[in-house]
Amino acid sequence: MTEQDKAKRAVRQMQAQQQSGVPQQTAKEPSQPSPEGDRNREGVLKKLRDTIKRITSSNIFLILVSLVISFSLWLYYTSGSTEPESKTIDSIPVTFAGTDVLEERNLRIQGDYTVSITVRAVPSILSNLDRNTLTVTANVSGITTDGTQTVAYIVSPPSGISRDDVSVEYGINGSSLRVDVARTSSREIEVVGRFTGSAAEGYLAGVDSDFVIYPNKITVSGILENVNQIRYAVVTISDTELTDTVTGDFPFQLESPAGDVLDMDALGVVASEDTVNVTFPVQAVAQIPLTVNLIDGGGLTADKVELEMSATSITVGGSRDAVEAIKASGAITLATVDLAAVSDGDVLTYPVPLSDELNNVSGVREVTVAIHFKEQLETRTFSSSNISCINVPEGLVPNLITQVVDVQIRGPAEILDRISEENILISVDCSDPGLVGMYSISATVQLHIPENRDVVGVLTADYRVTVELTQYVPEPSPEGAEEPSPTAEG
Repeated sequence: MTEQDKAKRAVRQMQAQQQSGVPQQTAKEPSQPSPEGDRNREGVLKKLRDTIKRITSSNIFLILVSLVISFSLWLYYTSGSTEPESKTIDSIPVTFAGTDVLEERNLRIQGDYTVSITVRAVPSILSNLDRNTLTVTANVSGITTDGTQTVAYIVSPPSGISRDDVSVEYGINGSSLRVDVARTSSREIEVVGRFTGSAAEGYLAGVDSDFVIYPNKITVSGILENVNQIRYAVVTISDTELTDTVTGDFPFQLESPAGDVLDMDALGVVASEDTVNVTFPVQAVAQIPLTVNLIDGGGLTADKVELEMSATSITVGGSRDAVEAIKASGAITLATVDLAAVSDGDVLTYPVPLSDELNNVSGVREVTVAIHFKEQLETRTFSSSNISCINVPEGLVPNLITQVVDVQIRGPAEILDRISEENILISVDCSDPGLVGMYSISATVQLHIPENRDVVGVLTADYRVTVELTQYVPEPSPEGAEEPSPTAEG
């Protein structure tokens, strides 16, 4: 019993005595608490404060408090008012059904659309309705032409909420909206290449017409007006210091007739391909000299002839190995010329020979070669009957039908003056026909002079001799005499 309770009890006893006539006794002074009792009470209070502090600062206590608050809020909303309330929801995106039917008619809805509506429901349901949970659907399968069209839409609540629990209040246009419908088209366009980079030193990159692209045409589809803005699909190679041919799959950009780059996403068009396969040539190049080989003859040596050529070198291109190989050879030989077969002032034309591994970057396909003699020479015709048959087959006898052959000889006049028929030997090789009959056989002409052989010579020509080969028939001879053998001389 506390001191206060004791005091209250003493007062009640005094009141009872007064009512019963019993002489009142003097109340005793309440005893003062001892210092020891005060210390005990303070200790108990401190322990209680420490315990409360530990509980309120723990994570478990905070979690329990959060759960209690959440439960209280849920209980408030779920057990709150059952009176319906209204809420306006703006910018609800519209989903279109039946767009596949529109595509079959070459039609398409342009742009994105939203609607604003007012919904009415009890608070517990209304709290779950917003632009992300409501679904607005418009069926456009009934549209048959382009232009601005009006379509109806329906509003659907989220899963778990019945349509009967939600009422929708539409705006001034009711449950319909106006949409823009555009006509679509597909068109085939050309894919072209464009080079904006560079090749390394000693290499040559191709030009735009050298691009090899597969496929070289693609199909673009979209709104007719936008598709008609497209002229080309362009593949651009912008790499620098190239040393090898570029190959691979590359993306492309759409370009207008004016050369402006078009944004496919902004146009709303799609292409039949995402990439195309591209080959763009980069080749090694080198300048290679052109030469003509000369064979001494006809009284001329190479040092006595000057050649005037329309081109003395060309630039060739090809793979690194092919170009290095032709550089190592030193030159491209156009032809081998027998000086006995040409005259002073002759102009000869020769094609430029290149292997399949190389191409003629210079574009020079043929070269003209003018031949000029450094010394004054004369050409004279000598008639010679000094003809002999060689290599006559056994059992055949040659008979020369041609008795004289005209031979052209060139050289200094003073040397030609000393040449006679005896210096000219004409031989006919009869081993070729090898059968009885009359033949026109190419003859070989040799010039036999004791000196100045390098300054005079026979000109190359088609010297021919007609020879008749007959079967050898031995003449009758006296008995015991040896038969003479046929001779090879005409």
